[in-house]
Amino acid sequence: IPSSMETQKLIIHFILPLLFISCSSAFTTIDNYLISCGSQNNASIFNRIFISDSTSQGSIFLSADKSISLTNQNPPPNLPTLYHTARVFPSTGSYRFNMRMNGSHFVRFHFSPFKAQRFDLKSANFSVLVDGNLVLRNFKPSNGALLKEFILKIESNLLEIVFRPEGNSGFGFVNAVEVFTAPADFVVDYGARLVGPSGVVEYKNLSSQVLETVHRINVGGVKVTPFNDTLWRTWIPDEEFLVFKDAAKRVGITHTPNYQKGGATREIAPDNVYM
Repeated sequence: IPSSMETQKLIIHFILPLLFISCSSAFTTIDNYLISCGSQNNASIFNRIFISDSTSQGSIFLSADKSISLTNQNPPPNLPTLYHTARVFPSTGSYRFNMRMNGSHFVRFHFSPFKAQRFDLKSANFSVLVDGNLVLRNFKPSNGALLKEFILKIESNLLEIVFRPEGNSGFGFVNAVEVFTAPADFVVDYGARLVGPSGVVEYKNLSSQVLETVHRINVGGVKVTPFNDTLWRTWIPDEEFLVFKDAAKRVGITHTPNYQKGGATREIAPDNVYM
């Protein structure tokens, strides 16, 4: 179980419906902050608008006097504009968000390193703290776009996300930040079990821990993009994780699931996962 100051990775195989208690009404985000970092303009991806942190509307969230805006002058083809810019932190800086609702929230970070001016973002070395919890330690993003996702309970009216450079020449950066409300009881405190070599371990008080998404897998299905997920998640196929591919067979149905009160919802997983 993650400590209060540092996350550990919790791996749950496929979907365990007992972990979640659904709500009968449609899900809406009470808190919903989408920030395009280092950009002079708003950016759009998957029909979602990310607000520039350089405008009067977006700069109110930024608390970093010495931060630097970078733009990739030669972005790879088909790379979304969200990843064409970055906010660089040569010294400790943060984003601060006023929270309208306490409870579990998704916090996502988008990273896509590039070289511009005197910064090669592949050389970055930094840590990230969310509400005082150390979620990334000595983080060094590699090539390509990378998403890091965490779920944690926010119990204050102000959420601070801190980027802290590590080492003498270290600096931090981020391309985009998301903070939005998770569905009620998305993670419940009891019922999750891990079966391992030493027996069965039951996790308790999960909702009070900082959880990191490691893999989100659509077992037996194709890739599901945020276009087809009410929580804007990506689900990847399971082929690369199969130990004996010849011993597995894909099956599916053509009709959509019948979501019933008291059961799963599309926030637990989209139609294509259950099908």
